[in-house]
Amino acid sequence: MRNLMVVKLGGSVITDKLAKRGLFRKNVVERLAREIKIAKDRGKFSLILVHGAGSFAHPIAKKYRLNEGYIDTLSSEGFARTKIGVVKLNLLVWQELEKANLAACIVESSAVIRASSGRIKELDTKFIEMLLAQNIIPLLSGDVVIDEKMGFSIISGDQIVAFLAKRFDAKKVVFVSDVDGVFDRDPARYKDAKIIPEINIRNYQNIIGEMKVKNESDVTGEMRGKILSIKRSLSGIKVLIVNGFVRENVLKSLVNNKRQNFGTVINF
Repeated sequence: MRNLMVVKLGGSVITDKLAKRGLFRKNVVERLAREIKIAKDRGKFSLILVHGAGSFAHPIAKKYRLNEGYIDTLSSEGFARTKIGVVKLNLLVWQELEKANLAACIVESSAVIRASSGRIKELDTKFIEMLLAQNIIPLLSGDVVIDEKMGFSIISGDQIVAFLAKRFDAKKVVFVSDVDGVFDRDPARYKDAKIIPEINIRNYQNIIGEMKVKNESDVTGEMRGKILSIKRSLSGIKVLIVNGFVRENVLKSLVNNKRQNFGTVINF
C-alpha cells in the first residue's frame, strides 16, 4: 500500500488502565478520531488502526492467568470473558470513528491470527487488503487468540502493529502513549528527567544501557522493551512515540514530514 500509516492507540490512553473494570475515555477518543480525520483529509494516506485492550481486558486476563495459556476449564471462562471485554472496547472505538466520519471496519484479531508460544505465526491479511483498497480503515486490537502450543495466548497490539507495518511496508508508525515520549530517566521518579527527541543506530546502545543500569521501574522497563522490539521488528520504518493526551499531537504526527519538536522519533 502506498503512503500507509499505522497508528496504535495505547490502552492507557483510550481507557483508564488502572480501573478494575472497563472504563472508556470517550472524550479522549472522540478528539483523537477528529484529529485522525483532519490528518487523513489533508494527507490522503491509507491507515490501519490498532488499539490496546486496557482495563476492558487486562484485569480479566490477569485474574485468569491467560498469559500462561490454557490451564484448566476456568481458563476457557477467562478466554470468553476477555473476548467480551475486547469486543465492547472495539465497538466503543468504532463508534467514535464513525462519528468523526471515518469509514472503518473491525477486523477481529482472534479471527485472523494464529499464534505459537505467544507470538504471531500467521495473520491472514486478505480482508485487510480488501478494506484498504476501498479506503476503509481496518480496526484491530490486542486480543486473546488461539495458540497451537499454549491453547491460547495474548497477542499485544504492539505485535500486531509490527507485523502489519512490515507486511504492508508502512511509511510511518505512530504509537499514541500516555507519556510524552522516551525519557532518559523515569519522569515519575526523577524531576530532572529529559525527553530523548530521537533514537537511532548511533545512540540506542547508550540509551538502552542507561535504562538497564539506572532505571528499574516498570515505566522504563516497559519502554526499554518497546525500543528493543521496534529495533527488531520495525527497522527501516519511521516510528513516533507521542502523548495522546496532548491536543493535536496525533494530527501533527500524521501530517508533518519534517523534524518535530515533540515526542520521540525512532529511526533504525
